[in-house]
Amino acid sequence: MRLTFLVSTILLSVGACTGSIADPSSTSADASSTSLLDGNWATQRNASPVPAWNGVGLSLATNGLMVTGTAHQIKLQYQYSFTITGQQSSDATSFSLTFTSDSGTVATHSGRMVGSDEFRLEWGQEPWPDSLTFFREPQ
Repeated sequence: MRLTFLVSTILLSVGACTGSIADPSSTSADASSTSLLDGNWATQRNASPVPAWNGVGLSLATNGLMVTGTAHQIKLQYQYSFTITGQQSSDATSFSLTFTSDSGTVATHSGRMVGSDEFRLEWGQEPWPDSLTFFREPQ
């Protein structure tokens, strides 16, 4: 319960993000087999500057159907880090990502691509599912 609350709080606390918060040094695990998920992602694009902003950034790489990466959530002056493992579908349009916090909290969320530069990460259960949209960051 605490894990779901923590991850949901992190994902729900997203406000305006003024720039890249994903790890810029991250690269694809296998450049010859890139997928739509490979790259850096953020919860806002073209956002207005806000002095005390919140945001979530992801850096994802794929190797076949496996997905790995990191996530950083910034909320006011605090930064939270997560490692990501997961699996994508064979057509790379849907996926499941497991987030593990630095403190060991674990939560798994499903997602789906919405074009080549956008995806939605979903959580919650029927009848009130919710989602967070991520946008590809320019390289």
